[in-house]
Order: sequence, then C-alpha cells, then structure tokens
Amino acid sequence: MLLVTIYEDDSMYQSQIILLLESYEDITQKAKHAYMEGLIEEASSYYKEACDISTRLLSFPTISHDTLKRCVDACSNYFDFCNNPSDDDQNDYLHSVSSMLMGIVASNQESDMRMAALEAYADIARLSYLVAKCCRSEKAQSVISDFYQCWTKYSPSLVCFH
Repeated sequence: MLLVTIYEDDSMYQSQIILLLESYEDITQKAKHAYMEGLIEEASSYYKEACDISTRLLSFPTISHDTLKRCVDACSNYFDFCNNPSDDDQNDYLHSVSSMLMGIVASNQESDMRMAALEAYADIARLSYLVAKCCRSEKAQSVISDFYQCWTKYSPSLVCFH
C-alpha cells in the first residue's frame, strides 16, 4: 500500500510525484524479489533504478519526511544488496544525495524539514564511512568531511537536546 503525503504547494507536481512514488515502490519490490531468487545482477539494476528515482523525488521544490527516508533507504539497499558497493555509481549517488541534503539543510524551509534533512545526511555520511573504510574511496571521504562541516554549522540551530 502506497501512502503519499502531498502538500498544497506540490499540486503542480502532484501527478509526477505520484508516478515516481508508484514506480519506486514497484522497482523496490522487483529488487527484493530478484535478490531473494538469487538474481543479484538483476537486483542490483533495480536498486540502482530505485536510487535514481529517489534522487528525482528529492529534487522537487517541496519534499516530505518520507522522501528523505526513501533516499536513505535506497542508498542503504544499494549498499547492502548490490554486487559491488564500491563502484562509481554508489559513490556518485552518495555524493549527489549528500549535496542535495546539504542544500535542504541550508535552505529557508521549515526547521523540522531541515532537521530531518540533517538526520538523513548523517545516515548518508555513515554509509559513506563504510564505503570509505572498505574501498578507500576519496569521494565517500569527501561526503564525510562535508557532513561534518554542515553539522558544525547547522546543528546548533536545528538540534534540540532535552
């Protein structure tokens, strides 16, 4: 079952968002099925496609918390279930998603959305750490460094400690 949260200011993009969400759900189901059947190359291809779709969803002017979660999940699935998580596609995806998340954190959006983007960015940085550790990827190391700079700059105003 696909749950969609679309805000009024998304109306211009509503049909595109719904189509992408449906496509994302379909692709991830195919990827899971292929992986369970031992079709690793096919699953890798589907997970890569899910990454591309989640990045497209992240590029809309307004996003939801679900969109942020979807990007992290897509990246995590790609890292966990694809043949070679050290390849350039994985590194490019980590880098492009982290840049988009940094843009959201630095934007004029509501604080809760910026905080959610910072949390998603932390998850991407964690995955980048794993890639950097196992594959000595300079691009993944760059994502980590950029995250630390972003965290240092924005966390004091976004993170509330109780």
